[in-house]
Amino acid sequence: MARMQPQIVSIGAEQHADLREAFAWLRQRGAQHFATCEEAIEALATDRPGVQWIVLLAAHRGALEPAAIEALHRRAPLARLVVVCGSWCEGELRSGRALSGVTRVYWHQFVERAEAALAEQGDFAGWRLPRTATAIDVSLQIRRQEARPLTGPSVGVLASKYEATAIGEALAACGVGSVWIRDEQDVPDDLPALMWSGPSLSARPEIVLRVPTVALLNFPRQSEWQLARELGFVGVLGKPFLLGDLRGQLGRLGCLPPAEIVRQAG
Repeated sequence: MARMQPQIVSIGAEQHADLREAFAWLRQRGAQHFATCEEAIEALATDRPGVQWIVLLAAHRGALEPAAIEALHRRAPLARLVVVCGSWCEGELRSGRALSGVTRVYWHQFVERAEAALAEQGDFAGWRLPRTATAIDVSLQIRRQEARPLTGPSVGVLASKYEATAIGEALAACGVGSVWIRDEQDVPDDLPALMWSGPSLSARPEIVLRVPTVALLNFPRQSEWQLARELGFVGVLGKPFLLGDLRGQLGRLGCLPPAEIVRQAG
């Protein structure tokens, strides 16, 4: 039986380069879009639909006012409030001006986390928790998992030895084995996938990819995301990432064990 799509309202800068992919995902799921919070608040006051998600597209710091967020919450108290943050929102959590009572996600994390939240018991980022939930609450919601045997061919990890160890442990937690690759020239052609880790791609335009490769980067910008696509990367993850983000990439690559099901509380 097909799972019903949630009723979604989206608000904000849908044409901003950072937010177009998130908006395209929302539009495919029938989201009703409004340019401003005021328009959405007025519509919710008259139509009162059974909205389940209110997704706010924030291109920069201060794009949304706390008063507007609370007004939206009053109009649709059962809806999940999600703010998709563009690159210019970086550092907002340290500035003391970040919005409260919302689920915060960066633009390059949104699709994997939203798709997981739609899946039964697949929420790994705490979207189903109360508005008052903290990052610690999100980490505590995950039930302890039994160790899974590693199956199938290993995924390559091209990184420093220290970082490769950490990434290998993350892959093992997903039920996927790993092999450390010291140099780009040593990548076997029969690897099912490769995790390429580095601070940036901007200084490495000579990368030649022979197997499906995911880039693990330090807070990727839109320009770097585009460069990754031009170079042939099949995905990009910003560091630090949640295990669920990694699972999303592995699932798209077809590298997850068949029995790998994420079960979480909430």
